[in-house]
Amino acid sequence: MTRGALTKEIAHVDVVSFDVFDTALLRCVDEPAAVFSLVERAYAEGRPERRFPFADERLRAERAARQVVKAASGRGDVTLEEIYAQLEVQGGCHRGELLRLELAIERLVCVANPFIHAIYEEAIDQGRRVAFVSDMYLPAPFIGELLDAASYTHRACLLVSNAQGGESKGSGALYARLVEQLDVRPGRVLHIGDNEHSDVEAARRAGLRAIWYERCGERANRMAWRHPDTDLGAAVYRGLVHGRLFADRQSSRSVWYSLGYEAAGPAWWHYAGCEQAIVSALGASPTVLVLAQLVRSSGDPRGEDLRAGLADFARDLERLRGPLPWLRLRASVAIAPLLRLQRTPSAEEYRALKALLPARAAAAVLW
Repeated sequence: MTRGALTKEIAHVDVVSFDVFDTALLRCVDEPAAVFSLVERAYAEGRPERRFPFADERLRAERAARQVVKAASGRGDVTLEEIYAQLEVQGGCHRGELLRLELAIERLVCVANPFIHAIYEEAIDQGRRVAFVSDMYLPAPFIGELLDAASYTHRACLLVSNAQGGESKGSGALYARLVEQLDVRPGRVLHIGDNEHSDVEAARRAGLRAIWYERCGERANRMAWRHPDTDLGAAVYRGLVHGRLFADRQSSRSVWYSLGYEAAGPAWWHYAGCEQAIVSALGASPTVLVLAQLVRSSGDPRGEDLRAGLADFARDLERLRGPLPWLRLRASVAIAPLLRLQRTPSAEEYRALKALLPARAAAAVLW
């Protein structure tokens, strides 16, 4: 799916519809459940009496709410308030405070998907109406605020399942509501989303045109990019990398930018740019020494791209740490990407590093 191909598709329709989460908006965490882990940590920070397994309880409460609502009314989706009504809190914890904190964390971690935003702007420039459609428990006005903050301000409509009597994309009912509300023939609507069932198959059954946008995390896994740690810092790191490096399907960023953001960025941030500390943690490998030399270089475009990646990673992480100053990357999380680069670089990384490493070092260290 390229911008050029999407531009041609847009020319044949009157309305372009976007899924919201994992399509128009990206979260700076690897999985939605990591939001609940951030809430759990933020709520108990400095208040040990508030510590309880909120993340697990929040997942249980949502499952319970869906069962209760389905049995009582047959609705296919739930509201955030219905979820919190099933939440079992402990000690001095308060549902209202936790709910408000969850919304605050969602507001913090949700950012515009640059690739999809470019498609949105193309649709606007071509004079097409734009809609957003979501199967989601978050309140529709709140989702509207998230879209506004991400500069998706031109909207013909926003349809959210829990605000439409439980009508969903998966059932096709939300698409029927969309074409009715906008008074448009289904075949003149192009829908773009990340869920192959609800965003593609169901949309096509409803008569819409549909294009699948592969979820950033799934694309990263398909391209064999992973980070092994499972703690909260690693979840944030993966989310940042997914959004920066795997969202755009036509990225013009160089391999050196990617190395700066994904491989070197965490270590340079964790050790505050101290090369001696980084070398001490990783050993004086030729790979680390070459990267450090490029970071110090002047006038080398590769070094400029590497430094840009380092700066963007630090900026993205610090934006989250502003309201969450306790958020950290452990040393093991920070150095794992460089260890991966030393041991199993991609073909593109290997070619880039090989050009800078002495032949003997390249043969010994790379592959």
